[in-house]
Amino acid sequence: MKYQAAAQCTARLAIGLAFAFATTFAFAGAAHAVPPITPVKVTLHWSASAPKPAPVEIRLRGGTTAYHLWLEPEKDADGRIYDLDLVLRPNAHGGKVIQNLLEPPGNWHGYQIFMFGAWDFAKGADKSIYGATRDFGNALTPLRVKATVINVSVVRTPAKSVSDYEMASLDLRVEIDNPTK
Repeated sequence: MKYQAAAQCTARLAIGLAFAFATTFAFAGAAHAVPPITPVKVTLHWSASAPKPAPVEIRLRGGTTAYHLWLEPEKDADGRIYDLDLVLRPNAHGGKVIQNLLEPPGNWHGYQIFMFGAWDFAKGADKSIYGATRDFGNALTPLRVKATVINVSVVRTPAKSVSDYEMASLDLRVEIDNPTK
């Protein structure tokens, strides 16, 4: 009797786990099924001496805006722009802020591929940690995204600054396309 109860409990647990895995994979597959976009090739230009440019609209093939793309400046404690983040967000509905799709999922730390840090370009784009061309792909990005640094200019900051370098300008060629099957 004791063994029969244990066997029934084990069977229920196995069925429950199988159901959990099946529904998880079914929903995970559905999350990546996105309507096709009109492929985009655009150059984003950011300059410390120019006003912030408007985000680029990424549209579905039917013409509806699906995503916005832009470079977001990050300031240090001295107010100097030490980093530009490449941001790709779905079109917000009801003013809800949605995570940057180029960020890695989960809890992350440190310098990431979507960040363009002034210090990283002190010796040029080709010698930066991620190189001049970056291919983005993670669980949050249902699209193929590639960014190439065309031109970058950084300035050395004064000795007592929080950051060693400040971003002066960045020209970034971005290509966004539908996922390959």
